[in-house]
Amino acid sequence: MMYREFSIAETLSLLDQTMSGVLVYDRNKRLVYKNSSSLRLLRLEETSPLLERFDECRYFDKDGNYLDPEQYPLSRAIREARSIENEIIGYRRGGVERWLLCSACPLVLPDADSDLILVSFIDYTTLREAQGKLELYLKDASSEVDSRDRLLLAANVFTSVSEGITITDAKGDILIVNQAFSDITGYGPDEVIGRNPRILKSEHHDHEFYAGMWRSLTEEGSWQGEIINRRKDGTIYPEWLSITAVRDAAGFVSHYVAVFSDRSDMKAREDEINKLYYIDTLTDLPNRFLFLDRVGESIRMSEREGKKLAILYFDINNFKYINSKFGYLAGDAIIREAGARIRAALRKADTVARLGGDEFAILLPNVDRAECAMRAGKNVLDALQQPYEARGQQLFVSASGGIALWPSDGAEPGELIANAIIAAKDPKRSDVDNPQLYMASIGERVKLRLDLESKLRHAIEREEFELYYQAKVRTGDRSIAGMEALVRWRGEDGRLISPVDFIPLAEESGLIVPLGKWILFKALQATKTWRDKGHDLVVSVNLSAHQFKDRQLETMILRALQDLAYPPSALDLEITESVAMSDIALTIKVMKHLSESGIHFSLDDFGTGYSSFSYLTKLPLQWLKIDQSFVRGIGPEGKTENAIVKAVVSMAKSLDLGTIAEGCETVGQYKVLREFGCDQIQGFIFSKPVPENEFEALLGKAPLPDPMAYEPDRDR
Repeated sequence: MMYREFSIAETLSLLDQTMSGVLVYDRNKRLVYKNSSSLRLLRLEETSPLLERFDECRYFDKDGNYLDPEQYPLSRAIREARSIENEIIGYRRGGVERWLLCSACPLVLPDADSDLILVSFIDYTTLREAQGKLELYLKDASSEVDSRDRLLLAANVFTSVSEGITITDAKGDILIVNQAFSDITGYGPDEVIGRNPRILKSEHHDHEFYAGMWRSLTEEGSWQGEIINRRKDGTIYPEWLSITAVRDAAGFVSHYVAVFSDRSDMKAREDEINKLYYIDTLTDLPNRFLFLDRVGESIRMSEREGKKLAILYFDINNFKYINSKFGYLAGDAIIREAGARIRAALRKADTVARLGGDEFAILLPNVDRAECAMRAGKNVLDALQQPYEARGQQLFVSASGGIALWPSDGAEPGELIANAIIAAKDPKRSDVDNPQLYMASIGERVKLRLDLESKLRHAIEREEFELYYQAKVRTGDRSIAGMEALVRWRGEDGRLISPVDFIPLAEESGLIVPLGKWILFKALQATKTWRDKGHDLVVSVNLSAHQFKDRQLETMILRALQDLAYPPSALDLEITESVAMSDIALTIKVMKHLSESGIHFSLDDFGTGYSSFSYLTKLPLQWLKIDQSFVRGIGPEGKTENAIVKAVVSMAKSLDLGTIAEGCETVGQYKVLREFGCDQIQGFIFSKPVPENEFEALLGKAPLPDPMAYEPDRDR
């Protein structure tokens, strides 16, 4: 089954299985969900208006004083942005006093419009009444009745309750227990009477916990809270325990009354719900919400101890392509494996979380130096970049990592994570084998980049782009065979923004897909107009790696041709060696499908990549474009470049491919290319890239003047 995050509806439906009351409110305290147990415990009807606005109900504290609505667990959870645990509040319904043991915690769900607050509660009335009646019996015990008989009488009153009851003397030795005590703990009365309740001790709590309990009993006369105890058979269980000191007429402690309930089933439900909210289901790692909480706690501890900590962020590059090519099941498997690898590469004390998608975060406590975080990050990157298995194939992936240190790179959890992400996405990072440390200068670069990306999105919506065209000229008769369409972005201030600045960003952000669609349509539209005027032109449009991996590419191209009634043979798609070789099987498949419709292909920047010449026979190509880095060096002094260009032209002819030389600027370069038999020239020697109106004027001048006829050969 394909993994996906639980929706609100799916998540909350699970809460109907718990016996606890559950109410979910938005941050404006409006009710958005209630389970059936909440209605039963609050003794309300399904449509009761009291549920709709939590703060319109009246609650009081354990001493009977009405609470300010701002002190309700719901209000405190919203205001303090943290969980409020085990608050006892009372209310009256129909003249009857009821008590709740209540908790409230913030929730973050993937499809929620805003943060939610979950309020859970159990009925505490029986425990409170049982304890109160026992205290009353003990205080009012008359001298005419044997104290032990009086205690027995009191205990018999509560034989029917499901809560365990223990009564001790002032020294803490057990005098009597009820049947529920035995049912819960496994100990019979004869096994515990005369002994101290510490026989139930689980060693789960430290000395400070018990010291605080006795301090509260001494100073306030009572203590309540959750405690982990051990049954007779050795199993551990949680209980909610309330202890009250009973004083005699002289004011001295005569007894202690303890009333407790077994919370095992409820705790299991809570753990299940907490896991749903705080643990990523796919990787079983903490999710973003729990990670933020742990970072906050670690910051508070570091402040007390004077130590530093580090936040590391990692994501898998081009993960959308993995999902697209291999399917979501394979993607899920890689995410699970990545999470396991990260966990194995770190210390037990470090926290690993999945923030979402292919994003992971790590909390490294007690980091003395940045080098320690760098070493840990290097280990993680090495682990992530080992090959994966996907559909029986070995798949190699790359990952990016960033590091932010506390307190130098941020004071709050959210700020630290944001800066670690900024470091990982630094557009000028060069060392891809190591994580990037955050610096303020990186933040500025990323901020500028994000600003440019935002403007780019709006520019696509507002069509702020223009197409320039650079002519491709036949070497033999200097006629214009076609042109390459090159995009330019004219900003709001009227200035042209260089493609060097926005094309890489468009590719990384995925905006190249809508931008590429616009470029193709506009180029075909303009070329069709010129062809209708009698110019036999072929327009060349570049395809990026991101576009090539888009499943809708073929459909988009063929639909554009159909909508404009444009001949496929007059469209040439240019791809670079790196694009072609990034996934050769996909490249061949897409190119063959499009070639069957008559579309032509050119291999751009030939000779600069790492392709095997054997693949030239497998790719349905019509043209090789000789990269300008070779063209720039040809001439009388460029023996190496001359040999390379001559070999490329000769090889292309043997493969029945045409050749186009890019970047030809001088008469000397033009002469050599013509002598070698290069078919077409694209460069400043004939025309720089020009706007649509200027290119149309250039068409009227064809055939273009012979450069050797009007310019001295500087290279001769």
